[in-house]
Amino acid sequence: MRRHTTIAMPAWAWYFPGVSNLKELSLLGYKRRVKLQQLRYIWEVSQHGLNVSATAQSLYTSQPGISKQIRLLEDELGVEIFTRSGKHLTRVTPAGEAILARAERILHEVEN
Repeated sequence: MRRHTTIAMPAWAWYFPGVSNLKELSLLGYKRRVKLQQLRYIWEVSQHGLNVSATAQSLYTSQPGISKQIRLLEDELGVEIFTRSGKHLTRVTPAGEAILARAERILHEVEN
């Protein structure tokens, strides 16, 4: 009888597919894990026309909290997900498009 084995993939491996271990990840400058909440926030902001206030209202949270988590995620990844004009988000960057696509897949998998 053949046994099926499941290999558990560490959470960070979803975000950094070319990285093979945590030591290598820390050498790249990543010191903490990306949170699912941060992925949800950037996805929802993109779905609300880059309107952080409307996103906050729909998620029953605060606008400053969402803005802070987006900044923390951008700092962690070392890229801008959104371009800004003053305090307003104006568009999604090319790197942001790739991150949003990955976030959508991850959030879909978590929900199912």
